[in-house]
Amino acid sequence: MAKQQGENNKAIDPAAMLLLEKARSYLVEMIDLQGTKVSFNPIAIRPKLAQSNTAQTRWISWEDTGNGALFEFQSIRVDGEKDQVRLIITTADVQLILSPLTLKLFNEHLKPIVAGPLSFSSDQEVKNYYLDTLFY
Repeated sequence: MAKQQGENNKAIDPAAMLLLEKARSYLVEMIDLQGTKVSFNPIAIRPKLAQSNTAQTRWISWEDTGNGALFEFQSIRVDGEKDQVRLIITTADVQLILSPLTLKLFNEHLKPIVAGPLSFSSDQEVKNYYLDTLFY
C-alpha cells in the first residue's frame, strides 16, 4: 500500500529550525490536552531540535533559568506572521508555545514573576540578558 505524501514524514520543518536559530530566547507557554495552562518555567534559552537516525523520535531541549527542559514531540510548526511568529510544539501530553522573547513579552509575562528588579529598554537587551547570563 502506497503512503500518501506527508504520511509518517517526521522530518523537522526547516522554517522551525530557522526560527530557533534566529531568536535563541523564548517565552514558553504550556497547555495540557484539556486546554488548561500548565505552570512551567516560562523561559527557553538556545532551544535545539534533534531526531533519531530513523527520524521516528524527535526531541526539543533548551536551557532555562532552572534545570533546562527536554521533550519528545510529535509535531512542530511555525504559526503567525512577522513580529507575531511562534512555534507550536505538540507532545503526547501538552502543547508548547514558544514565542521569540521581546521587551513587550518580558514586561507582560515575566517582569511580574522574576526575582529582582529587572528592567530593559529594548528587545536586544532582553535577549542578551538571557543569552549571556549563566543561571546554574
